[in-house]
Amino acid sequence: DAGMIILVLLQMAYHLIGDSLHGWGGMILFILITLHNIVDRKWYSGLCKGKYTPVRFFHTVINLLLLVSFLGLATSAVFLSTTLSTFFHLKATLIGRRMHMFFTIWSFVLMSIHVGLHWNMAVSAVKKRMKNSKHLYWTIARITVLPVAVYGLYALISRELLQRMFLMSEYALFDYGESILVCFIDYASILCLFAWFTYCINIFVRQGRKGPH
Repeated sequence: DAGMIILVLLQMAYHLIGDSLHGWGGMILFILITLHNIVDRKWYSGLCKGKYTPVRFFHTVINLLLLVSFLGLATSAVFLSTTLSTFFHLKATLIGRRMHMFFTIWSFVLMSIHVGLHWNMAVSAVKKRMKNSKHLYWTIARITVLPVAVYGLYALISRELLQRMFLMSEYALFDYGESILVCFIDYASILCLFAWFTYCINIFVRQGRKGPH
């Protein structure tokens, strides 16, 4: 899981790592995603079982949309890859580029939301290690997570990702002179923004279902 997150963040710095590394990273990412789905194959077999609460329905929709988005990303990559497009007798077209831009940003956003849905596992692990320092845990969380999420909102707007999400621009404009570290931090902050927001909503809905204490 950590490997997939790191690879996705590096893939978002496509303009800085180059075509070759981007292509190899994409293939490794596809393998990791495939393995991730094989490991979690029991989740698919349980889709038609049990009762669907609003929380479970939301989780299921996000997971299925993420799967579709990754498949769309892999398909559009074939159209853009010189080697693969030659092998399959395909040509890279404007439609292929727009598809790749669309599925790239949505895969990133949906993956961030997916992380947020499972963030409680990481939070629970930290709480267990800091069970005698609950106040310290919440202080650290407020000091770190919230500012990072706020910066993520700034990065989301400044990098014009909303325009790419809704195909409001024909091309993605990149700053080829920026530091790869800055790019990595920006996208990591955006991931944190969506994950944190999803986690908060998830906690709010779950507490609401339990009723007042």
